[in-house]
Amino acid sequence: MARLPTTPLQATIDISPIMYGRGVSRYTMNLVKALKRQEDLTLSVYGSSMRQKMDLDAFVSQEKMSKRSTIYPFPPTLWAKMFYDFNWPNIELLLKQPTQVFHAWEELIPPSKSTPIVATIHDLAILKFPETAHPSTLEKHHAAWKRLKKMGSHVIAVSQATKNDVIELLEFPPDKVHLVYEALPEEHRRSLTKEERERILKKLNLDRPFILFVGALEPRKNAERLVEAWKTISADYDLVIAGRSQFGVNLTHQKGLHLLGSVTPEQLAALYTEASVFTFPSLYEGFGLPILEAFHYGTPVLTSENSAMSEISGNAAKLINPLEVESISKGLFKLLNEDSSQRATRKQAMKLQLQLFHWD
Repeated sequence: MARLPTTPLQATIDISPIMYGRGVSRYTMNLVKALKRQEDLTLSVYGSSMRQKMDLDAFVSQEKMSKRSTIYPFPPTLWAKMFYDFNWPNIELLLKQPTQVFHAWEELIPPSKSTPIVATIHDLAILKFPETAHPSTLEKHHAAWKRLKKMGSHVIAVSQATKNDVIELLEFPPDKVHLVYEALPEEHRRSLTKEERERILKKLNLDRPFILFVGALEPRKNAERLVEAWKTISADYDLVIAGRSQFGVNLTHQKGLHLLGSVTPEQLAALYTEASVFTFPSLYEGFGLPILEAFHYGTPVLTSENSAMSEISGNAAKLINPLEVESISKGLFKLLNEDSSQRATRKQAMKLQLQLFHWD
């Protein structure tokens, strides 16, 4: 019996988060690329920004989606006020073309007449550490969660830990929360020659062995305890911190401590490859993309035993108590002193763990 032809699903995703250069940005970019590969899906994109509109336009152009895009030159703060205070405009008015499902940015949920809305919740750090967020940002998230619950929307959680948090802390119905893991960002699947890496490290003034941390500097990233733990090995290793400073973290410049700020993808590849150990002793994570990035480059990982980090790293990383400087120090010492057999076993475990995560 001949199969009836099927019509591809018409879906739209909000790409506004790509302009912030953080984990949610990489998630959004990689999700768009994976969704474009689905044969039973016709994907459109929506976004809005005033200062970074060119970044959104550039991404749309790069992905050859100009004909299926709706990009506005308005800041997210304006949409938040319109969506939550005035309940207008609805998603049907915002889009140039109809869609059967809309994937929203988790903090900006537009009203809808009939279009189902799905959102990815990456973590509930803003709820667990409210002191690290601006009050207006926290207010937007609360309004978004309230709207998603009221609409009966389905929610994607990027780890089992996040799914548990969404059900327990936000009281979403369990049948509305779906576990869909993130994966290694495609833009980090790059390799550099030894000469290229040496040139990059020289430009960054890195001429000694070093341990690496990657991430935005905010209190929950636990950088202060990491620095204290590093001091026990600072005679032999520098500490490199790559990530933009946020607020609530005060690291003083000292010998051997390199605060690089934002780095390019090429610099990041060189740092991961050449680091003796990658450290990620965060107090809380909804997923932990840098863990997979370090696995990809074969760099030993030290990370926390809580939230999603142990879930994502499996048995391939050294787990520590992030609240204890001594635990971090002992973990560093163990990884730095592994013999060749132990290092080979760990690298094999990292490769196997990476295979568990796919954007498709």
